Amino acid sequence: DDSASGADGAAPLPKRRRLVSVHVVQGRSLKAMDNAKSKSGGTSDAFVTLSMKGQADCKTKVVKKSLEPSWDEKHKFEIDADAGGDAQLLQVVVKDKDMMKSEFMGGFEIDVSSLAEGEEVRGWHVLRGKNGEEVEGLGEVEIVVKCSIWEEGDDSASGADGAAPLPKRR
Repeated sequence: DDSASGADGAAPLPKRRRLVSVHVVQGRSLKAMDNAKSKSGGTSDAFVTLSMKGQADCKTKVVKKSLEPSWDEKHKFEIDADAGGDAQLLQVVVKDKDMMKSEFMGGFEIDVSSLAEGEEVRGWHVLRGKNGEEVEGLGEVEIVVKCSIWEEGDDSASGADGAAPLPKRR
């Protein structure tokens, strides 16, 4: 008796995993959040938070006193490739770092389920308001996203950038 097999005697299907590689490149024309009334027009101390449902958030470094920050940071998420709906949404939020708290500057979402496997998509994304509404003058962020899919237990699969996939969580 092979109790590890499925109800019909077949082995259970391996889970398909999606590795989402995100390169946060830079921002441009960001809104001044600090000293906005000064003669120079003010600046921001901007950083980016990346999040996906059920995953730990990732944050870039803070670029101080700039409206044209260059982050040039890469982050990865590993998700169930067959998960539906908002589990496939990459949320990108730009915030201004202040002494006591961080202020929302704008954000956007990318549906990674629409990306072809192995395809690298680079683009500028217009920042939107807290509820996804269009707001003039929030700026844009350049992001590169690449997805690769493999089945759990397939040790021959490699990550989106040629690196080994993330270690399996126990």
